[in-house]
Amino acid sequence: MDDRIVEEGTGMRRVTAREESDRVTIEVDGELDTVASHDLRAAMVRFADQARTLTFDLTRVAGVDADGVRALEWCSRLAVERRTVLRWSGCSGPLLDALRSGEGR
Repeated sequence: MDDRIVEEGTGMRRVTAREESDRVTIEVDGELDTVASHDLRAAMVRFADQARTLTFDLTRVAGVDADGVRALEWCSRLAVERRTVLRWSGCSGPLLDALRSGEGR
């Protein structure tokens, strides 16, 4: 795997994947809603078998809905199935608040 950046989505909904050797960082920028959730799942499927470690950078998530929470849960289950290490390098305030309060479910 070479070092490169792959972008999914448009406008305020962007999922960016950065490959570094056997690690991939997936960054979500903007709302983690239905559209971004689709892009996040697509990136996860693309890299889950290739990367030993996947890191989600969620520091720039402006908000999350039920589809966003479900996508994060789905990605976690896929990582376990594929025996891929999944790390969260950051979590924005709005996302953390939503997860703590159970919003988005």
